Amino acid sequence: MSLKVKDVYNTITIKAPIVKEEDDLNHLIEVLVENPITRTLYVTNKNGKLTGIIPVLYLLKICGYSNYGIIQSGSLLAKNVAILTGKKAKDIMLDPITVTKETPISEAIKLMLQFEVQEIPVVDEKLNVIGDLNSIEILAANFGFK
Repeated sequence: MSLKVKDVYNTITIKAPIVKEEDDLNHLIEVLVENPITRTLYVTNKNGKLTGIIPVLYLLKICGYSNYGIIQSGSLLAKNVAILTGKKAKDIMLDPITVTKETPISEAIKLMLQFEVQEIPVVDEKLNVIGDLNSIEILAANFGFK
């Protein structure tokens, strides 16, 4: 099977979950609550270009630390401190992981597994987010669900 991103993306998550670099944590959570299937937020700059991603797990780490004093065991303290004390999207985002419409699904799966994310932004040549590739979309396409 030689599926490409264009064959499966935007079938489950219809609107990519985009936030701005200056958005605060409350807004990030609001975007997630509005679309509970979302597992990754896509951070853009003032010009609408993708600058980072925020997996929901990162927001859970902040919640666990802020509300319960929980710090993930085995993780690097410096990295955790940056994540746990971040107040805006730009403070806690990871470098962007992206695919294009022409990316083979096999490459998208490799990226998801390598970076332990369940969604990847689909971008154009100018790094504008044009969609969202959800891991469930990949599974559905590969196992004959539509």
